[in-house]
Amino acid sequence: MLRDGEQATVSVFGPRPVDLAAQKLVDEFGVGINVEDPIYVYRDDVQLSHVTASGKPVMVPRAALLEVRVDLRADGSLLDVRQVVRDLVDTANAQMPYLYRIDNDGGMFTLIPTPSPQHRRARGANVDACLCSWLWESPVHTGLSCPALAAHP
Repeated sequence: MLRDGEQATVSVFGPRPVDLAAQKLVDEFGVGINVEDPIYVYRDDVQLSHVTASGKPVMVPRAALLEVRVDLRADGSLLDVRQVVRDLVDTANAQMPYLYRIDNDGGMFTLIPTPSPQHRRARGANVDACLCSWLWESPVHTGLSCPALAAHP
């Protein structure tokens, strides 16, 4: 979080940038927000994290940079929480291969992704290009296991 008077920039880089930015809003301002993960079905959506001891590749969502500017009150709190969430979604929708929508349930925001039309067209109509499943290695680390990647490099 880079603060400059009555403005700040949320800047994150990682495999789940929308979730990372939302977590910053939770940590810094107590915003009630959570982000659903997209279903990663295309090779370009994921990258190799590591190979397990048994030889299985563990894939994680591809890392990306996401920056969102937010307006602050003089006391450092958010000027308009709904606008900040909207700006996060608009920025993510312009940069990420998924379009997020906002569900608002009494001040608790949930961001829900769907593949953008451009994302589908760029990867063809076959959404089964990579049949992915979650691999839970430990309670604190999740990865994406994609057997199709190992079979079809």
